[in-house]
Order: sequence, then C-alpha cells, then structure tokens
Amino acid sequence: MRSDEDARTTRLDHVLSQPVPDALPQVSFGGGGQTTRFICGYLNCNQRFGPLFDALPPILVVRRRVDYRTVEAIDGESGKPAAVPQEPGTWLATTLKFTINEATMARPGNAAMLGQLTELMFVEIVREYMQQLNSRERGWLAALKDPYVGKALRLLHADPTRQWTVDVLAHQVATSRSALAQRFTRLIGESPIRYLADWRMHMAKQLLRDRTDNIQSIAERIGYESEPAFNRAFKKATGCPPAAWRRAAARASSE
Repeated sequence: MRSDEDARTTRLDHVLSQPVPDALPQVSFGGGGQTTRFICGYLNCNQRFGPLFDALPPILVVRRRVDYRTVEAIDGESGKPAAVPQEPGTWLATTLKFTINEATMARPGNAAMLGQLTELMFVEIVREYMQQLNSRERGWLAALKDPYVGKALRLLHADPTRQWTVDVLAHQVATSRSALAQRFTRLIGESPIRYLADWRMHMAKQLLRDRTDNIQSIAERIGYESEPAFNRAFKKATGCPPAAWRRAAARASSE
C-alpha cells in the first residue's frame, strides 16, 4: 500500500513489530499526515467445496454506511464493485466492532476469539450477499434461494447416503420431476444426481484425508453399497483408486 505512485516503498518485514504472545503483529510506518489504521486477517479452508467457492465473487466488500448497510461484490470481469443494498441490522455492526476491539487488545484466548468471530462474520456476509442476488443469477448461492432447488440441496446434504432419485426429490419438495430437474440444472449446472455424486466424492476425499477408516467403511458412510462400486466411482472422478489417492494426500500433507 502507498499514498501515490511515486511514494517510497518499504518491505513489510522491515516494519513489522516483534511477535508477542497472544498479541497480533503490528506495522507502524509513515508520518506527517492523518493516522490510518488497518486491521487485517484471513480465513483458511482446507476442504474446498467447488460449488460454494465458484459461486462467490472474487471480493466482497462491506462498507460502513449507517450500521454497515451495504455489501458490495467486486465483479470478476470489470473489477468494479457493484453496490448491493442490505437491510438495516445491528448484528454485523456490533460483531465487527467487537472483533476490532478484540484484535487491538492482547488478552488470553485472543486468537481463539478472533477465529470464531471472523468465521461467524464470513457466514453472515455470505448470507446477506446470497439474499441480495436477483432472479437472473446462477450458481450454488442462487440455488439455495430457490424455494424448490434450495430445499432439494438441503435434503441431499442432510442425507447423502440415501438412494435418491429425481422423482423422490421432486415429491419431497412438492414439484414435478421435470420442473425440478430443469430448475436444478439451470441454477447449478448439472443434474441433481450428478450433484449428489460430486458431493459424495467430496465427502470421500475428506474422510480419506482426515480419518483412518478402511475403504469399505468409507464407502458405506457416503452411500455406496459395496467397496468395488465406490472404487469405480472414485477412480472415474479422480483418476486413481481411493487407496492410492489417500497415500498421495498423506505424502502431500507431510511435505
């Protein structure tokens, strides 16, 4: 960051404060003008769920109007923020102020508090952004807003091991089979059963990476009746059998 194109720059590690237990590192630089304070942080997710991340814009900006009433999405093509009006509320504003206060004070449990608060704010901002999407939008977040596709998604995620069919899903969400299939494909980009298969593969990767269960147990946990059927589906989706994928993931995490 700099004030203008000709301003002198300094490496960040040259102006960072020395680390102090339970305190965030600080940068103090510049002078001669009005003081500007930035509080920075990040969220990390090692379980990337494609439909959610693909549906998010590159940047979401919450600007302080009256009680943080504006959420802006940065368009990936133009790079310009598109203002999205937000209903007045106090939860996000209060939580943001509390988070800033927590970030500027070195107290026991500081890191744990900041981690939880930033996760909650991220979820709330995504929910607000989702609610402001118009009827022409496509993608996972737009699908969640749809009264039929959104309910179908919740059913699939709540019970992914069930042997779902489009007929059964349509009956559960109170619409016709053809209407659900058309709406689901239009919003998500694939059929309900194809989406379910992708979600099961995502769950399988997480279980293979994080647990020591055998392949048969994992196959049953995600809705496959036999290990060979799971092996075939997994290899088709990833290019290698589950056991080989697990070994490669373990090697990558240890490097």
